[in-house]
Amino acid sequence: GIVAQQQPDGSYRTRFGRSGTTSGIDYYPGEAMLALLQAHRWLNEPAYLASALRAFPYYRRYWRGHRTTAFVPWHAQANLLLYEATRDPQYATFTFQMADWLLRRQMTDGALPDELGGFALGRTRRITNSSAVFLEGVNAAYRLAVLRKDRRRAERYAASIRLGTRFVLQTQVTEEFARLLRNPGLALGGFTSSLTSPSQRNDYTQHAVLALMAALDNGILP
Repeated sequence: GIVAQQQPDGSYRTRFGRSGTTSGIDYYPGEAMLALLQAHRWLNEPAYLASALRAFPYYRRYWRGHRTTAFVPWHAQANLLLYEATRDPQYATFTFQMADWLLRRQMTDGALPDELGGFALGRTRRITNSSAVFLEGVNAAYRLAVLRKDRRRAERYAASIRLGTRFVLQTQVTEEFARLLRNPGLALGGFTSSLTSPSQRNDYTQHAVLALMAALDNGILP
């Protein structure tokens, strides 16, 4: 189904049955490429890898002209798998460009203590659970830096991940926090949308958990 959505220029339609639809371009194509490459890793189906290889140049050009934070984590993870499958350095190079740009949006020196490590979103500079999603991308960039023996970037990305993890863990509902909520048993352990909103979605928790798991797999967290 995903492969059938690919167009001659390498891009993917983002709605089934709607020719040429590209809404959600900052989200869905990267997710599609990541899904194809994960499937290729397990099934060794050449068509899945070929589709992602065809898509890569299109989306690299797109991002360089339309830089957004939402685009980065999905494509960084897909690029890691492309590099592992081909050992072509262009996939690492593009990921480093995106990650270096993204890190400029992380709250570091001068940030409010609670916001330290979070990533500011767009012009509003809001800091939300999206920080966990961005950490998934930074973890992929870290892995690529290790594979490319780029020690300087690896150290910088690892520091970013440690700081970002500090922020994400602050959004987890503890027993003390849960007592203030209507259904404490249901909320306990989940991750909220931000430091100031107790709302939860499965999406918030899965991204936080995946970011933590990636940092553990990369040996960055104890």
